[in-house]
Amino acid sequence: MDEERTVQALLGLRDDEGGPPSVDLGTAMRVGRGRLRRRRTAQASAGAVVAVAVVVAVPTVLHLVREPDRPASSVVAAPGGAASPPTAATSPSTAAGPTSLSCVETRLPVPQTNQEALVGGADPTGHYLIGRVYQNGRPTQPIIWHDGQYQTLSMSGSDPDLTDITPAGVAVGVSFPSGLDSTGWIYQDGRLTKLKGPYGAEPRAIADNGIIAGTETTRDSLEYPIVWHSPTSTAVRLPLPGPNWMGQADDVDSDGTIVGTVRPSVTSDESRGIVWRPGGGYQLLPVPTGIVAGANGLEVHSIRDGVIVAAGTVTDQKSKSMTPVLYRLSTAAFAPLPQANLSIAAGNAQGRIVGSGAYLAATVYTPSTGIVSLPTLVPQSTSSPTLAAIPNTISDDGSIIGGQDVDAKGVIHAVRWTCH
Repeated sequence: MDEERTVQALLGLRDDEGGPPSVDLGTAMRVGRGRLRRRRTAQASAGAVVAVAVVVAVPTVLHLVREPDRPASSVVAAPGGAASPPTAATSPSTAAGPTSLSCVETRLPVPQTNQEALVGGADPTGHYLIGRVYQNGRPTQPIIWHDGQYQTLSMSGSDPDLTDITPAGVAVGVSFPSGLDSTGWIYQDGRLTKLKGPYGAEPRAIADNGIIAGTETTRDSLEYPIVWHSPTSTAVRLPLPGPNWMGQADDVDSDGTIVGTVRPSVTSDESRGIVWRPGGGYQLLPVPTGIVAGANGLEVHSIRDGVIVAAGTVTDQKSKSMTPVLYRLSTAAFAPLPQANLSIAAGNAQGRIVGSGAYLAATVYTPSTGIVSLPTLVPQSTSSPTLAAIPNTISDDGSIIGGQDVDAKGVIHAVRWTCH
C-alpha cells in the first residue's frame, strides 16, 4: 500500500542515537499522509530530511523540525527577491500593502523546561495557536496556547494532534487508535469528545458555526471528502463530479463553505479545486491557465472570507511545479501573486503566505513586499539553510505567525512571530 510504504520510509528517518530527532516523525507521518492524499507523488529520502516532490517552481523540503534558548530576535526586512465551472477570469492581484515588515520571534511556554513542541494550526485571529508537545522525541499531548497561556489535552491513540480551532476556542483533532485507522476529536466546553464517523475519518477544519470538514481514508486507501454538519452529527461524504472521483476537503470558511482538492481517478495526477456551498451542491474551479503558464491542475490550500488560497500546478510524467494564486468566489476570478516563489504552509485573504522557498528557511510573502525572511533562533545561511524554522500559520491581518524553530542544541521549540 502506498501510504504504508510512505509511513515506513518516514519511520526510517528516526535517529539511531537517543537525542532529539532531526525530523519530527509525528508531523512527518501526518504530512506524509496528507501529501499522499493531496499529491499522490510524495517520496521520502533516506537522509535527514523529508523531501516531497511538490513545489513552487523548484522542489522544496517540507516539514523538517527542531527548536530556542533565548527570546528570539527581530528583523526589519525589505522586499526579497453539479454546477457549470466559472470562467478562468483574472483580476488585479492586490491593493496597496506594506513596503517592509518588522517581525519578532518568541518562544511559546511549555509544561517542562526545554520540552520540545511545535505549532501546527491557529484560529483566524491568531489569538489561539494549537500544536503538540513531545517526550523523548515522541508526540505525547496536544496543546493550545491562548494569547501565550497554554493548556494540554489528553487524547488517546498514537500521533495525537489538533488540526484547527475557532476564535471561540473550539478545536478539532485526530489520533490513530490502531495503525492507519484515524479517529476524529472535538474539544469544546473543556471536554474532548470523539466525533462520529466512518473508518479513517480525519477532521481538517472547523467553521465558526460548527461545520467540520475532513477526509475519509478507506481500508483500501481511497480518499473521500466528508463533512460533519454539527459536532454531534455523523460524518457523511460530500458529492463528487463522478463515480471514480476522489479527494479531500482542505478547509471550511466561517459561513460553512467547504473547499477541497479532487481528481478524476485514483491513478490521475491532475487535480482540480472544488467548492461545496452550505446549501448543497458543488462547483469545480477552473484551472488558472491565464496566469500560470502550462497549468493543468489546481490544488486548494485554504479559504477565508470567500478568498481561496491555492496553487496552479503543471504536472508531467517527471515532476510537478506549483505556483501560488488567489481565487475570489465573489468575482469568479484568479489573482496572481507576483514573485511568490515558495511552498504554501498557510495563507490569508490578503494574499499573505508563509512557507519555505528555495534556499530560504522561514519566510513570509506579501504581494507588496515579495518574500521576506523571518528571524530565526539560530542565524541561517542563505546558501545552505537548515530549513528547521517552519512557519505553519498566519492570522487574518498577517500580524501573527505560528510555527517551530530549532535552537543551537537541536531542540525544537514552538514559536510565534509577530509582524507589523
